[in-house]
Amino acid sequence: MASNEERVPLLSATENGKEPDSGPVFEDEAGKSRFWPEATRVVGMASAVETFCGQAFGAGHHRVLGVVLQRAVLLCLLTCALPLALWVRADWLMRLIGQQPEVVPLAARYVRLLGPALCMWAVSGCIKSYLSSQGVVTPLTAVSLAYTALTPLVNHLFMFRLGLGMVGAAVAYNMLQALELLLLVAAMAWLHHFKQRPGAHTWRGFSSQALTGWGGYLKIALPSAAAICLDWWTYEGVVLIAGVLPDARVQLGAMGLAFDTHALLFMVVDGFGSAASTRVSNELGAGRGRRARYAGLVALLLGVAAPLAASAGLVAFPRAWARIYTPDNAIISLVARTMPVLAISNIADSVAAVSSGMLRGSGRQELAFKVNLTVYWVLGLPCAALLALRYHMGALGLWLAMGGASALQASILVGSILRFDWPAEARKAMLRVEATERAHAAEDAAAAAGEQARRAAGAERAAEEGEGVEEPLPHPALHGGLDSRHGVHEPLLTAAHVI
Repeated sequence: MASNEERVPLLSATENGKEPDSGPVFEDEAGKSRFWPEATRVVGMASAVETFCGQAFGAGHHRVLGVVLQRAVLLCLLTCALPLALWVRADWLMRLIGQQPEVVPLAARYVRLLGPALCMWAVSGCIKSYLSSQGVVTPLTAVSLAYTALTPLVNHLFMFRLGLGMVGAAVAYNMLQALELLLLVAAMAWLHHFKQRPGAHTWRGFSSQALTGWGGYLKIALPSAAAICLDWWTYEGVVLIAGVLPDARVQLGAMGLAFDTHALLFMVVDGFGSAASTRVSNELGAGRGRRARYAGLVALLLGVAAPLAASAGLVAFPRAWARIYTPDNAIISLVARTMPVLAISNIADSVAAVSSGMLRGSGRQELAFKVNLTVYWVLGLPCAALLALRYHMGALGLWLAMGGASALQASILVGSILRFDWPAEARKAMLRVEATERAHAAEDAAAAAGEQARRAAGAERAAEEGEGVEEPLPHPALHGGLDSRHGVHEPLLTAAHVI
């Protein structure tokens, strides 16, 4: 999915009022730097939250969700260490892979400034999956609306009003990610205090259990992260191929515009993918395999129908759309020739996105990993290089190869899903949730036993310290009294006994 920093630089030429020949250089910098932010798709490990939390919520094991969230945040922050280390040497790496020297310094600085945003983005991704797995949609929509509304304002302020350019875009992205994270934490608090019953709270405070169970989580998360990386890194490879074409200025500008168009349509379909993941995981956790299949197929049909109208409009008016991004006639013409292929690629990607959501809900991410490895890296990327470089088809050849790979990917995923044994998938989900709950119960029992042992040891020490000290004997009762009114210390004779 495209991120905020990918869209803003493409608008710079028109908004800054520069001549067409200076705008695309700014676009080149954005396209080159895009490789590094998208490398952070490794934090796609957060998508395993959808599997574990969704199935646990469907099974009614609510306390599992909070522990899974904490475990995912820890693992995702650890995963961020690798791209952060690479970003420190971004300029050296860009030169190593043959990028144009004039755009490397600014692109490398832009990337290095995104470090805090990467960490915040990782935590936000975990929280979003945690909320969506429970069917909590309204707060996520409100956060997205606030984020979207503020994005152009904050970017315009830092990029143009303050004159910071791409550096300002990085600063703005950090601020926007911080705001998003704060809003998501507020949404968690709202859910906890106002929407969940006391016995059904999914967040029960920080737990040491988040430090355990990493192996089971990684078994689901690693294939998911690898599948996402293979998918998106393929497109980054396509951008790098475009960068070495003879007319790199125009080719990169057209590819950047096409990527933005592709991302906008994908965001619509991604909602259906998330819905498929939530519904499938909830139904499987509850042991209802056939209902999970039905929910997934409904999401798949809606996900295919959603981009049809938009794709038709883009094919009918490609030049009008391209002029929104740039006044460069060469880029506009290339985009117009590429748009029909891009539209077909968008429809295929829509099918693949919803199918991937169904796989996340069922915990079958390893299938997506195998398919992405084959269709993109064995077939798609080599064909893209062949068409663009050997047959001189440029950006059109690149999108032809990627569109064909996406269509093959969608066909394999849908065919595999239709052949699933859904009742068996439901049994697997229930066993996964029960195993997690048993592990948590065992840890709780061990903690309770340890606490009981500590209390017993404390009582024993107290008894040993008090040994040998003669305790005072209780004062003997003098008389209970006949018709006593005041207890054991009443005198033997009282006024009541006097005749």
